[in-house]
Amino acid sequence: MKKPRCSILGCGMVFDDAEQALLHSANTWHCILCGKSDERELTYDNCLDKCEVCAAKPPKCQYIRADFKRKVYQVVTGTKPRFVAREYGKWVHYE
Repeated sequence: MKKPRCSILGCGMVFDDAEQALLHSANTWHCILCGKSDERELTYDNCLDKCEVCAAKPPKCQYIRADFKRKVYQVVTGTKPRFVAREYGKWVHYE
């Protein structure tokens, strides 16, 4: 049987039951950009914090920035974003 995972994208922590996974995703701090967690309690003061990897200069993590109105997204690695859009029914990458 497959063990439940945290529902926050980028976290990937695995738990014994679904209730633990839900409590973790609701009460534990996750990086605002990449979603990684360090098991700290989520508070009002740290809810918009970045992890050490994302806060580094230049950032070393990879995250996705989506624009749902235009139906496009950017894959951002470090400081160089890669623009991705859907044209003629296919996903196209722009460098």
